[in-house]
Amino acid sequence: MSEFAQAPARRPLSALHLASFVGNIGDNAMHDGEYRTRAADLPFPLDHRTCEVRDFIHWRERAFDADFAAEVARADVLIVGGFSLFQLWRDTTVSGTYLDAAAEFFATLPRPVWFHGLGCDATRGINPQAVARTRAFLDVLLPLDRCRFSLRNDGSVDLIGAHLGADYAEAMTIVPDGGLFADPVSHPHPGL
Repeated sequence: MSEFAQAPARRPLSALHLASFVGNIGDNAMHDGEYRTRAADLPFPLDHRTCEVRDFIHWRERAFDADFAAEVARADVLIVGGFSLFQLWRDTTVSGTYLDAAAEFFATLPRPVWFHGLGCDATRGINPQAVARTRAFLDVLLPLDRCRFSLRNDGSVDLIGAHLGADYAEAMTIVPDGGLFADPVSHPHPGL
């Protein structure tokens, strides 16, 4: 039986959600819609605790290390996404993705990892080194029952298929962009 199905149902499950929460309205809409649809669809409550991915990448205030693994251990599942994890131009990370962490790090985390609602960004071109590193990253994680991948339905699967290969694209589930289900809150603007 999968680790995803073995989680206790007597209490709300906790999800550590590694994503972009600061400065990107599209990502925030996706999270809002995802949280709403999960609450409606899951037969048990899921409490989300946010973890800002930019702390690891842009601001370098955190690292994928033992402290992060301990934070993951305090949750029932780690959700990574939805953001453009696959940035096929990025040659500055060990994974070839947005995350500067080896696949083995995620493979050894103490909880299941759900890479969810991911996008693929090729707007800055395609870098062969990024493609090779991304394939290596996926080669480690895709076969693991404790890791699941899904792509949002924004054409990312076509980019993955064209540049990483059809086998990689077919190994990931396609999900609606959570932003389609967002319920934005109106904010009054001073002076209007």
